[in-house]
Amino acid sequence: MTFRRLVLVVAVLGVAAMAVRPAFDSDTWWHLRTGQWIIENGRAPQQDPFSSTMRGSPWQDPGWLAQVVMLGFFHLGGLAGLTLFTALLVGAAFLLLWPLLDGPILLRAALLLLAAATSAVYWAARPYIASFALAALFLWVLEQWRRGLQRRAIWLLPLFMLLWANLHGGFAIGFILLLMYLLGELVSLASDVLTHRATRGLAWIGRRRAIGTLSGVLLLCLVGASVNPYGAAILAYPFKTVSIPVLQTYIQEWQPPDVRSAQLAPFLLMLVLLVVALGVSRRAAAPTELITSAGWMVLALSAVRHVPVFALVASPVIARHISAALAERGGVSTAVDSLGRRTLNTVLGVVFGLLVIAWTVNQVSAPRLQAHLRAQIPTGAVEAMRRLEPRGRLLNDYNWGGYLLWQAYPAYPTFVDGRTDVFSPEVFRDYLRLWAAQPGWAQALDRWQIGTVLLPPQAPLVEALDQAGWPTVYRDAQAVLMVRPEPG
Repeated sequence: MTFRRLVLVVAVLGVAAMAVRPAFDSDTWWHLRTGQWIIENGRAPQQDPFSSTMRGSPWQDPGWLAQVVMLGFFHLGGLAGLTLFTALLVGAAFLLLWPLLDGPILLRAALLLLAAATSAVYWAARPYIASFALAALFLWVLEQWRRGLQRRAIWLLPLFMLLWANLHGGFAIGFILLLMYLLGELVSLASDVLTHRATRGLAWIGRRRAIGTLSGVLLLCLVGASVNPYGAAILAYPFKTVSIPVLQTYIQEWQPPDVRSAQLAPFLLMLVLLVVALGVSRRAAAPTELITSAGWMVLALSAVRHVPVFALVASPVIARHISAALAERGGVSTAVDSLGRRTLNTVLGVVFGLLVIAWTVNQVSAPRLQAHLRAQIPTGAVEAMRRLEPRGRLLNDYNWGGYLLWQAYPAYPTFVDGRTDVFSPEVFRDYLRLWAAQPGWAQALDRWQIGTVLLPPQAPLVEALDQAGWPTVYRDAQAVLMVRPEPG
């Protein structure tokens, strides 16, 4: 095995090792429940069927197709099937990113692993992971087109957008990338006109086709995205989602990233590398490079949810400009592939492959997956609630709503769950008032006819209910299950 092949093997297996891990989170479960509902009813939901607070209210579910696919993986392999679902889409994304990276093999491999570590903060068995893979596909098509390669592939983007709009509400990422590339061409045209005043007509002729192509693809993508169970109305879905006040205030993935945390250290390193790469390279950065990398940097700094796409977009820019700087300084030397060194490389590749296989077996083992589930969800409390069957509507912790839908629906519709676009601000205000036992909590309990409460022990409402005489029927380190006392 040559040194070049060894580096490539290590990079590929390194990404695989990062991707093969327990991939489900608290939201995975309501996606599975929705997929089950779609199979049973033969259609995508139009109204909320799952909550006690918003039942019957309009609900657009752009992730309906991904939810059905997720359910299929779950039926095939259980929790390990969900891990496989996530790993396949992550692998597809980095397979598309690799050919966009320029420079020596060591640089490309290092950047691929850094991009994987940066984006891993948001890998989970959720429809968003489909958006991650499709963002890589859009980036590959647009970059190949910009470089003069595979230029006809750009006309496939409307078909990919049709698929995307039925997989996840993150289809807006595709439109943002298209608009950024279009803006890059417009800026390039303006630059050509300003720097070559005598040849303005030639500048327009040179850029006209590119601007026309991107504009046409953008319009066709709007048409493609409208082909879904909700029609053209789905185009407003991303704007509706980001306008929900509770997202920016309480939902972690919509918070600005805390670059002091170890989990986001790769993101911070990537930010520094991007600035350094553009600074040390004497190669002029194309307007599209600056617009895409700076634009996604701003988005990533505003919400951790955007960090994975930033990793995809910034990697080719970093690779291109670091490799240009290295070329000016004589490049990077690599080992000579003698017969003995090739044998050693082969042995190292096999050993690393065996380590990754052992890691994978451990990560998808039943004890590891169950331990990960129990760390996230109070499975004991949920099982006790199903066994005891307490009466009355349920007040549940927001983070457990998805699992409750999977395990306790339809007997116990949720008060709130991870479908933030479903619930009105009034419901969220009452939920926060109840959880924190703020003034008016008793009246809110009566108004919503709450008879069963499932919350963490540290929730102030638990102590307030205990003082009010609500019996505790189950308690552990994760959760407390309380029921309304019988009259008299």
